[in-house]
Amino acid sequence: SGAGQGDILPVGFVAGQYRETDILGYGVGGLNPDGTANYSSRVMAAGIAINGQGSGQSSTLFGMWGTIFDPGSGEVVFSGGARGTTRLGATSNMGRLSASIASTVNGVTLDADFTPVSATVNQNDIDSAGVRTAQTGFYYLGNNTPSVNYTFSGTAVRTTTQTGLGDVRPTTEIKGSAAGLMRTDSLTTGQYNGPSFPVWGGAYINLTDSSRFGANFFTVRAQGSASGADNFNYANFLFGYQGAGTGSRSAYVDYDYFLAAEAGYNTSPFTRLSTVNGGSLSNHHALMVNTTTAPMNDFFPGVSFCNCEWTRWGFWSSESRRTGVNSSGAPDPVRDRLHMGTWVAGVYSLASDIPVVGQASYAGHIIGSFKTGSAEYIAAGNFQNTVNFGANTSAIAISNLDGRNYAGTVPLAPFNSNDRTWFAGTIPATTGAAANMQITGDFYKNSTSPIGEMGGAFTTTGTGYVGAGTFAARKQ
Repeated sequence: SGAGQGDILPVGFVAGQYRETDILGYGVGGLNPDGTANYSSRVMAAGIAINGQGSGQSSTLFGMWGTIFDPGSGEVVFSGGARGTTRLGATSNMGRLSASIASTVNGVTLDADFTPVSATVNQNDIDSAGVRTAQTGFYYLGNNTPSVNYTFSGTAVRTTTQTGLGDVRPTTEIKGSAAGLMRTDSLTTGQYNGPSFPVWGGAYINLTDSSRFGANFFTVRAQGSASGADNFNYANFLFGYQGAGTGSRSAYVDYDYFLAAEAGYNTSPFTRLSTVNGGSLSNHHALMVNTTTAPMNDFFPGVSFCNCEWTRWGFWSSESRRTGVNSSGAPDPVRDRLHMGTWVAGVYSLASDIPVVGQASYAGHIIGSFKTGSAEYIAAGNFQNTVNFGANTSAIAISNLDGRNYAGTVPLAPFNSNDRTWFAGTIPATTGAAANMQITGDFYKNSTSPIGEMGGAFTTTGTGYVGAGTFAARKQ
């Protein structure tokens, strides 16, 4: 662990209280095939800010990643990058940051065990052969100010490693849900093609025995949010390592700390692997991070965030560019933007794990993005679910989610009586302004029960109101 990433963030990109990790790293160690010591390691750092509520909120998501390695030039180097999105006010557009990160000449020092002691970096790029190319970072704030190319430099130094870091690193695939609010604007007119709309779908995260990993968020436009000129229907957003030649753009330190940026082939020309409506993208910048309860308790003090054992959740942001269709049906370059959506993933329960009699109660949190009028913001509430396995029902109660309570019963196995591993349905708001929530969830395992946890996604709609997000809960 080492110094934070404050040197990389430009002044003004974050408003209010900001919580960040140290720069955390993991090296597999051992020997390379030629018998030399394997001292390559991958590092990451993440930061979150969520300040205020509703129309008074600002929010930021930031992450950086990198690899420390010897490219064969005799100099150990650091090569990585940074991504971030921000909303400086609830009525502001999404801002974005993107930068390469490279060590300065002889900027990385190692100890006798070949682990990093310090690294001095700047905004330049460095390739796998150790060749540096001058670069500038880029950001815009989303508040109608011009975009900025900027430079930075900083040094991270090793500190005392936090207790337990790197101890729990399962090799596993966790699966679940991703959701958020997306909006599309025309790059021809500079205007939005329509209001924000909810997307939701599957999240698949493959944690490997390496220090890198990959993820796939397959999201679809939620039913009922009509597709207009923006023409967004579905997407495969790929993150991190997707196989040979795709780069890493990720770091897997342990089960509490992992992060990835958009995936792509390291070929010339660079190929972006994510797709929208099955088609290729002209540009893509994205970030997904997991989070722990500590920062979230600061931002939402009245919410009891899930004390989950095997289930993980976090935030994701994406900005992609593609050829859409305008209102006349003609091709139009468009940009799809999503700021701080949420994801949840765990180890799926099997059909044979689900009891046929009895009840179980679950408690945790629900969190998502919401838009009312011109204000878009993040809100969280408490989630409870009492499952009656004999009756195949799931009685859900949600409290204080953006000023509303929701309650209702939805069925297990809503479409297939043989698949009781999930539940889905619609529940109404019982207090606050009128709204309906579509919700779907899956049972997850933990060490004490094959149905010890659950997670899922929701969308909610009302008059002039829309939201989308995820939930996570643990058996009581």
